[in-house]
Amino acid sequence: MRIEYIDTSYCKTDRPDLLRIKQFSFPKSYWKQEGYRKQEIKYDSYLVDRKGYFLTGLLECIVNYCNMNDIEVTMIGGDIHSEFKPGDITPLIQLRDDQKRLVYNALSSPRGVIKSPTGSGKTVMAAAIMSAYPENRILFLCHTISLLKQTKEELDKFQVGPSSIVYGMEKDFSARIIISTVQSFCKDEVLEEMQNEFDLVIVDEAHHCNSLSVTKKLVNGVKIEKKTGYFKVLTSIIAPIRYGITATLQDSKEGRFALEGLIGPVVSEISLKEGVEQGLLAKPKVKLIPIPEMENLREYRTYPDIYQAAIVEYRKRNRIIIDETKKLNEEGKSVLIYINKIEHGERLQEIADRIGLPAIFVRGETTAEEREFIRKLMDDKKCLTVIATTVWKEGINIRSLDCVMIAGGGKKELTVLQEVGRALRKTEHKHEVLLIDFLDQGKYISEHSISRISVYVQEEWI
Repeated sequence: MRIEYIDTSYCKTDRPDLLRIKQFSFPKSYWKQEGYRKQEIKYDSYLVDRKGYFLTGLLECIVNYCNMNDIEVTMIGGDIHSEFKPGDITPLIQLRDDQKRLVYNALSSPRGVIKSPTGSGKTVMAAAIMSAYPENRILFLCHTISLLKQTKEELDKFQVGPSSIVYGMEKDFSARIIISTVQSFCKDEVLEEMQNEFDLVIVDEAHHCNSLSVTKKLVNGVKIEKKTGYFKVLTSIIAPIRYGITATLQDSKEGRFALEGLIGPVVSEISLKEGVEQGLLAKPKVKLIPIPEMENLREYRTYPDIYQAAIVEYRKRNRIIIDETKKLNEEGKSVLIYINKIEHGERLQEIADRIGLPAIFVRGETTAEEREFIRKLMDDKKCLTVIATTVWKEGINIRSLDCVMIAGGGKKELTVLQEVGRALRKTEHKHEVLLIDFLDQGKYISEHSISRISVYVQEEWI
C-alpha cells in the first residue's frame, strides 16, 4: 500500500478498500421524506473516502493498523514537521511538575492533544508551548470571547510574544500570535488571506473538534461541499504543528476520530481523579437533596412534558433551590446554579427576587462583555449568586467559586463534569468545593439522577 503525504490536512492511499473497514467507520444518519412522513436513514461513514483521502492526524493510527496486520506501507511525499523543532520554555512561566510532564510530552510530538481537567492550568500550559516556538507564527483558537480575553491576559503576563485578538469587528492580524474565536476565523475572506500564515495552531476546548460532517447541496445543478467551524479552519490552514487542550473527550466515535484527524492523538493526559488525589484541584464535596415527588406527575407521559412539569415548573423544587442558595450566601459563599431552559432560570430568578436574594441570570442573549463583567463580579465575591444556562459551562474561570448547583438535571457525563469543573480551581483559601445535586422522583428524571450520582461515585466524590 502507498500512502502519500499531501499536506498537513490530508493524506491519500492507493488502496482505500483495505481501510474502509468497521474499525475506521462511525455511524451517521439523515432524514428522508417519504410522502407525509420522514424516515431516518442510518449508514456507516468511513475515515477513508472512496478516493483514498483521509485526515493527516490519523496517519499514525492507520500506519499502526497496517503494521499490526502485515500490510506493507510505502510513504510518499515530504513531512514538513521536521522543519520545526521546539526550544526551551521561557523561565517566566513556572510550571508545576504535573504541568511540566504534560507540556514536555506534548512537545515531543508535532501533533497531539493534552487532556487535563478544568482548573489544572490549561491556558498556562498553552502559553508554555507557545514560548517554545519563539520565532514561529501561532494561531490560538477558542470558541468564546471570554476564553479569548482570558488567554490574551495570560500571554501578556508571561511575555510570550506580541499577540492580537480577532473577533467580531476587531480583526488585528499584525502580531506574531493571533488569538481568535473559531467563528471569526472560519470566514472565507479570513481563511483566504491567512491560510499560509501559521506554523503552529493551538485549539482550546479541543473536544469541540467533534465532527467530520461536510454539508453537501446542489447549487444551480452543481454539487458543492460546505465545511463549517473547526473542520473548515483546520482543513484550510497549513499549520504543521498542532496541539489541542481539553478537559473532556467526546463520547461519540466520530468525535474521537475528528479530534485525532484534525489535530492528533492524545499524547499527554492527567485525569480529573488524579488531579484531585494529587491535591492539584479542589475536592468536590457532594450534597444530595431529595425532592418530593409531584402529586400529579403520573399524568405526564413523554420526557419533555415530565421535565417541564417536574424540573422547570415544580415550584416546591425551585423554592428548595433558592432557599439552599440563600443559606450559602448568608455564609458568604458564592453559588453557580446551572439550568437547561431559559424559562427555568426565569422562574428561579423570580423566586429569588421575591425573597430579596440578589441573583444574576446569564443566558445566550447576555453579551460577551456582560458575561465577562459578571464573571469578575463573582470572582471578587461582589455577586454571590449566578443562574446560568449551558453558555457558561465552559471557559469560565471563577477561582473563588464555592458551590456548583446542578439544578437542570440531565444525565450526560460530559455535561456534568463540565459544570462541576467551573469550581475545581484550588486557591490558598479553597481546598474543597460544594457540589449540590437533587434526587428527583418520577419517570426518566429519577434515572437521570442516578446517572449523575454514578459519575460522582466513579470519581470517588461520594
